Amino acid sequence: MRLVLLALILLAAAPVRAASDRCPGGDSLVDVTVTTDPGGVRISNAKTVNDLMRLGGGGVDLRHGRILGLTRMSLDFRLRASSRVVSPDRKRFCVSLSTVEAHLGFKDFDVFVARRYAPGTCQYRVTKEHEMRHVSLYRRELNDAVGPFKAAVMAAARKVPVVWTTDPKAASQAMIQRISAALNPRVKRLERDMRVANRKIDTPAAYRLENAKCPKW
Repeated sequence: MRLVLLALILLAAAPVRAASDRCPGGDSLVDVTVTTDPGGVRISNAKTVNDLMRLGGGGVDLRHGRILGLTRMSLDFRLRASSRVVSPDRKRFCVSLSTVEAHLGFKDFDVFVARRYAPGTCQYRVTKEHEMRHVSLYRRELNDAVGPFKAAVMAAARKVPVVWTTDPKAASQAMIQRISAALNPRVKRLERDMRVANRKIDTPAAYRLENAKCPKW
């Protein structure tokens, strides 16, 4: 069964700065929603060691101290926004941010254990446990980042100004791009933190400890 936790958080409305040329409705509040998803886990025992090596560099010979398994993840960052458009004369348009919906989570994890180790064997159990530790580390880093991420979405929404323009579509798109530009570095930093955390359990010393749990590989 796919385990998905969807948390919906409606944050306090963020005030939009008023333009010097007052915009009807331009001082309305922005509704900001942030969702997050830890992702489910799919476990496969169908691929060979060579398949795993091609997929991501996992599953090399245990003589080199590697676990014969692999975990693949995909961080899912999505952003949507809508704007409020008002025109007093159909020549000039006042565009203000109306809603922001941000999502930061995982698509389902793919966990692979080499086909040579059947479920129920010591090697299968140890390899699967190692890969599930990777899943836990990814989720831990996401959980630690969610609070600051929500605050960053709020701050980015608050800084988007009201705009008078003759091209409301372009102005609306520019608002989305401005918020995205503010959030992208945070997402990249999260990806980097995830890589660092996971490398700590993929060392030769860590592999030797894993290998010692089973009498034969």
